[in-house]
Amino acid sequence: MMKSWTIKALSKDGLRSIKSNKLLAFAAILTSVISFTLLGIFYSIIDITNDNIIKLQEEVRVVAFLEDDVEESEVLNIKEDIEDISGVERVIYVPSDEGLEDYKRDIVSEEDDDMMRIVEEAIDKGNNPIPDTLEIETENININEEVMNKVLELENVYKVSDGNLITDFLKTMSKYVRIFGIVLILILVISSTILISNVIKVSVFVRKREIGIMKYIGATDNYIRLPFIIEGAVIGALGAGISALMVSIVHLLVNTNMSETLVSFIPGFYITPLGNIMIILLPLLFFMGITIGVVGSLISLKKYLIV
Repeated sequence: MMKSWTIKALSKDGLRSIKSNKLLAFAAILTSVISFTLLGIFYSIIDITNDNIIKLQEEVRVVAFLEDDVEESEVLNIKEDIEDISGVERVIYVPSDEGLEDYKRDIVSEEDDDMMRIVEEAIDKGNNPIPDTLEIETENININEEVMNKVLELENVYKVSDGNLITDFLKTMSKYVRIFGIVLILILVISSTILISNVIKVSVFVRKREIGIMKYIGATDNYIRLPFIIEGAVIGALGAGISALMVSIVHLLVNTNMSETLVSFIPGFYITPLGNIMIILLPLLFFMGITIGVVGSLISLKKYLIV
């Protein structure tokens, strides 16, 4: 086992190696910065996409349409029956008059003059085309279909909907974003490891004579490895730190210059705050940077330790 002063001395040797091989160290750091910045940007995009999917899922509600002329006491009984269904979090009663006002506001915001004219003609004739409804919030959109089937069995409920197209789209999006994210991150991790290992391999090759001499005079493998491990870890950590800064700058630029444009294309679009992204991304980048640097050094050293 190495003594603490030996470890300290070898660690300093590893840091000196970075200074004395500035060009190779710069190439390794630049490679890690490019790889980790791409990883960080794609992670941020996936995180923001997931947050928007979750936000949209929270807004999807099951709506139960009630038969005409249902007594209010009966409506309250139906509401209680629905609240007892497993997975239902909240049920909101929307009377037909209130529903009509909400519908009119939606038509005005969408500037649909034809539909507004049709609704106004119905109102003039004393007809309210919007029935009493119960809006049902569930724990998860994946249980919507089960909840809908149970609600449809209740008396005085003639139709149940949850905007099936939206629900199916969100389920599909959530699934493929997760798969795409995992595959992409794995590809970037593997490519980062290969690129950084190759750069470190060049650094080791340049010093192969020095390694050979150390082996001949009796230096242990661990004694030879430690400076290279420190060098790889420092290069990886520097690359991760600079990458985190680059990702932060990109996030700031997008949030400052593009957020309004994105909201105009996708109403309600939400850009996840930088702090929420970095709470996971920052430790991940440093862990990966240091691990890849160390593993890259060990892989590169392997054949030169056989003398």
